[in-house]
Amino acid sequence: MSSLAAFFAAGARPPTPLAKAIMLVLTLKLLAIAGASIFLFSINKQPAIDPGAVSRLIGPSTLSLDEGRR
Repeated sequence: MSSLAAFFAAGARPPTPLAKAIMLVLTLKLLAIAGASIFLFSINKQPAIDPGAVSRLIGPSTLSLDEGRR
């Protein structure tokens, strides 16, 4: 337990300016990920995926174009 406490204490008080900058960047990234996940997954509803939505996203399939020409 003492080594785990020392690990967290070293993370809380980084000794060098580089380590402080790295901790700042990692903290900002963690906050950005947490904010994005709250924003994206706050709605408990699954998005509706239907053939129309897929075709708008990736375009019509080549099979449907070939069938239309017959």
